[in-house]
Parts: sequence; structure tokens; C-alpha cells
Amino acid sequence: MYKEEERMEKDKKKKRVLLGMSGGVDSSTSAILLKEQGYEVIGCTMKLWEPKLEEEQSTCCDIKSVMDAKRVCDMLEIPHYTINNKEEFNCYVVNNFIKEYCENNNIDYDVLISIEAGYTKEGENYYLDTFSNAIYKGQKYWSRSPRLKITKNIFEYVYEQNMLHEIINEILGRKYINGFIGFATKDAVKREDIDAYALSIALAECFDIEYMPEAIDYEKCITNDRLELLDKAIIEKRS
Repeated sequence: MYKEEERMEKDKKKKRVLLGMSGGVDSSTSAILLKEQGYEVIGCTMKLWEPKLEEEQSTCCDIKSVMDAKRVCDMLEIPHYTINNKEEFNCYVVNNFIKEYCENNNIDYDVLISIEAGYTKEGENYYLDTFSNAIYKGQKYWSRSPRLKITKNIFEYVYEQNMLHEIINEILGRKYINGFIGFATKDAVKREDIDAYALSIALAECFDIEYMPEAIDYEKCITNDRLELLDKAIIEKRS
């Protein structure tokens, strides 16, 4: 009996557990119990949704929830990672839910559309991307707007679930409504321009139309002084 318990104890110490962390009581308690039982625990929080308004912060994926999960992991001295799955969640969960809901309730529609922006890393480069998904006659069509290259500091700041609009408001000394893209280009390009670009391509593919919207040339629009100001402000915030 003793040898069997010893073997089980050794096996537990070898096992690694990836634990979904919401910042709530249940997942936090699970992390404590698993660690006490000798498991190597890694905390993970998935970012599935982005509030559309500043007032909409009491959601399952809000910044407070992510920071609560990270705080628990820090207290338990276990690693914590945040994974951005907003695009996948929107495409495979939200879109499919809407599609099935419409079909089951005899709600007629022509095209289902979703638009989502996200920050991505490829090698040593960092980008802001905007994606559009469209469902037409059961087929999914995907498109992406031109990529806006950003700095490592900006990417890491957002990846840590911080809000860029708060720093932008501080830099400008007022509430700014045109987002990071508008700030970086001094309003030469706005978020709706990027959304329209991605959406128009997805719709053109839906209806088999040869169409390409007017190109968005970030190189001509981006003002380095704005990016430098934002970079400097982020460094000061994180120091």
C-alpha cells in the first residue's frame, strides 16, 4: 500500500496542469488544491471578448478578471499566461450561435458579418490587424485589412490587458474617440476605414465580385512622433 501511494505521489509531481483561470473563487481554489497536491500548475486566461464601450467592463473577459487571475498566480508563484482568442471565438462560437439561432427560429438573413481587431506577433514584428468574417449560404469568407506595424512596447502593453485609450487620453489631455489608429495617423485613417476595407473584401468574395478597395498606405499616414509619445508614456507607466 505504501509503495502504491509513493508511486502515485511521484506521478503527480511529474504531471503538468494547464488550468483555466477566470480570477474567480472556483479556479483560484482549484489552483491552490492542485499545487498542494504536488502538481506543476500553469494558469491560463483566455481573452474571448472585448467590451465595445468603456462603460461595458463587467464582462467575463474584462481587465479586472484577467488581473485577478494574474494576482492569484503571482501569490501562488505559478506562471500565468493570457491568450487572445477573440478572433477564433467570434468566428467559430459567436457566428455559429447566431447562424443556428436564426435558422432554428426561422429568422431570415442574407449575410452574417463579424469584424474584430487584434494585436499579433510574427517573428520580431508586431502588428495591429483587423479581420472580417462573413457567412453566406453556409460558406465562411475571411478577409483582413492592411496591417499596421506597431512597436514591441505597444504590443506587450496591450497583451498585458492594458487599455491604450487611457494613455492616449492622457497624452492629448482629453477624451479621444478615434482609437489607436486615429491617434497614430492624426485622424488620416480611422477605425471605420479599416473595418470597411476588411468588410468590403469579405462581401466581394461572398458574391463573387472582383473588387479591391482603395489601398490604405500607413507609411504615408503614420506620424512617428505620435508613436514615440505613446512608447514613452508606456515605458513610464510600466516603470
